Amino acid sequence: MNRAAKILAVFMVLALVPLFADNVPIGGNVTGTFSGIPVANGNGTNTWIYDSNSDGSSTLTFAGNSFSGLTGPILGIIDLGTLTDNNSSIVNKVQNVTATLTVDVDFTTPNAGDQAFAFTVGVDEHFLLGFGADAVVDLSTFNGPSTTFSVGSEEYTVTLDGFWAGIIPLSFFDTGNDNSNSADLWATITSSPLTPAVPEPASVILLASAGGMMALSLRRRKKT
Repeated sequence: MNRAAKILAVFMVLALVPLFADNVPIGGNVTGTFSGIPVANGNGTNTWIYDSNSDGSSTLTFAGNSFSGLTGPILGIIDLGTLTDNNSSIVNKVQNVTATLTVDVDFTTPNAGDQAFAFTVGVDEHFLLGFGADAVVDLSTFNGPSTTFSVGSEEYTVTLDGFWAGIIPLSFFDTGNDNSNSADLWATITSSPLTPAVPEPASVILLASAGGMMALSLRRRKKT
């Protein structure tokens, strides 16, 4: 890298510092509540007992997380919580039943209160070859919903990225008899000023100076 290119790179980095400085802190707590449960029980709690017997219960449980970090022009990726399916031995053979899972993202920083997302969760149990069973849980509706709110001079957008098991995105659980599955619900949180930012004079001067130095360097090369 020649001298002119090095100087230009330094000026570009300095000019981009205000972009990173616009990141703002975020923090809060997440809870999940089931409602509209047609079978078994769990309404008003974070656990849906969709089948039960003397050996135990088949349950869906959402355990919310606390979160903190930065957001802004640079993306904030947040793990909202974990959904776990524990499939015990089937007794009632629950088929194609649905309930509502409401995920509340309670922002304490900024003080924006609850931002709620309500989803339909379906469970379908079926026997396999006369023994054992699977419980299929539909998670497809959790990917893509978003909400936008404003606090002070900042506008925030929360977009759900769906459930992930490690690096694998999931649209459903297929949980075998006496087994369990779990996945984390991730969200992207961004913020931006309500009034479009005006480039700082210092940044404009830095970029203009860098361009001038590069032009001067090229001109000198031509003369030689």
